[in-house]
Amino acid sequence: MTRWAPSPLLGNPIADVVNLLDGLRIPYVGTGSVAYSAWAVPASTKDVDIVVHASRTQFARLFHAMAAQGVPIDPQQAIRDIDADRLTVAPMPIADVGHFPVELIAPKLPGIDQDVLARALTVPYPDARKGFKVVTPEDYVVFKLIFFRRKDQAPVQDVLARFPGLDLPYIVRQLRRIYARRDPRLVWFAQELRAVGKVMPNPARRARRP
Repeated sequence: MTRWAPSPLLGNPIADVVNLLDGLRIPYVGTGSVAYSAWAVPASTKDVDIVVHASRTQFARLFHAMAAQGVPIDPQQAIRDIDADRLTVAPMPIADVGHFPVELIAPKLPGIDQDVLARALTVPYPDARKGFKVVTPEDYVVFKLIFFRRKDQAPVQDVLARFPGLDLPYIVRQLRRIYARRDPRLVWFAQELRAVGKVMPNPARRARRP
């Protein structure tokens, strides 16, 4: 059996990270503005968020592979960051420019994160040999509403306007796995739906598996 060896970095931060993840067979999904840019409007971003579904051993292999390729990352410190904060930042080289921060995030909501991973979309991306896996518009909305900062509200409004066919029952069902019916997130979301001529769905909760 031939042992996998990473290809040289290309100076394309996103492609270099996802090529390493794919080479190590580590599932992942891109979130935040990079996902929005993939299926809505391309836009510049100051960083990239990638949720990495890895064991501690897999994270260690990833960080050591990065360091071996010249990424200025301390594998042991990166593991400590994952243990403590569920995320670390990889300063990925950009050709002839410097470095670009890629946030590598361990799943924080196991049930929801698994659904997000299963629904991920694979989109073409320059130099990414197997494409780039990103969250769906529905899961983008779910994550924005979980954070529910002021800066997260405008992106949700934008997605509601751009994607009239959103699976609204799925969004509400995911949120109600965490929050009560009258949580401010759900109240605000209902108001925004009315603003675009839609009604807040009341999906039945999925039965828990024994």
